[in-house]
Amino acid sequence: MRDDGYASSLNGDLSTSFSDLFSGLTGVNYFNTNATYLRSLCGYKALAKNNDEGEFVSAEFKFLPREISIYPKSFDGKDSITNYLDRWNSDEILTLDGVEYTKAQRDDMTYTDTISLIVAVIDTFINAITIALIVFTSLSLVVSCFMIAVITYISVVERIKEIGVIRSLGGRKGDVASLFIVETMMTGLFSGVFGIVMTYILQIIVNAILLAKFGLAIMNLTIWTAFMMIGISVALSVLSGLVPSQSAAHKDPVVALRSNE
Repeated sequence: MRDDGYASSLNGDLSTSFSDLFSGLTGVNYFNTNATYLRSLCGYKALAKNNDEGEFVSAEFKFLPREISIYPKSFDGKDSITNYLDRWNSDEILTLDGVEYTKAQRDDMTYTDTISLIVAVIDTFINAITIALIVFTSLSLVVSCFMIAVITYISVVERIKEIGVIRSLGGRKGDVASLFIVETMMTGLFSGVFGIVMTYILQIIVNAILLAKFGLAIMNLTIWTAFMMIGISVALSVLSGLVPSQSAAHKDPVVALRSNE
């Protein structure tokens, strides 16, 4: 956009610029010609000094601003500013003060959205940390499943005579299997509840520290998420105990009663 004393370095050539500059210095009022390209020359803004009759007397030159810092009060204000700048750099014909300006009559404005860059970097770090935590959590779940299976199997081995007694008293294979499945279910339930309680305690402590120092809270474990985590814990524990429980159910009652375990 061209104003009096300003010009576009993209829309003119140096020969025209020098010609208009020297004609202005020799007394010609070039401020209304819209053909002065001072920006392409030296980055100055020319201000006209007129006498009482409005006649041009001299020109005062000031540096043109090379950058402008804008500090919006909200993210909505930031989005409005960046959207306007994007429209300015587009091929759209804009109307300012009742005057239409085409793409050729406007300079492209290069801007840096610092807040968006910072948010993008933070999001990248958060996503990386989230992926790392998911990987480590998945590994820990796999290890815990194997450990629950091993513990259940050890329990089966140590209670072979008990299994024989249950079978000899009329207990079915399903009753024996259910006994160990219920034990693994209780293990998963108690471990899940313990983990949720510890998470809520850490959430209170961490959010209190962050609210005091930065005025924000980053931890928010909803009640539905807590129940879902407990359900997952119970399900994984039951799955881990299926194989040992089936092994216990298929023990021969006679052999089991003869066992010293």
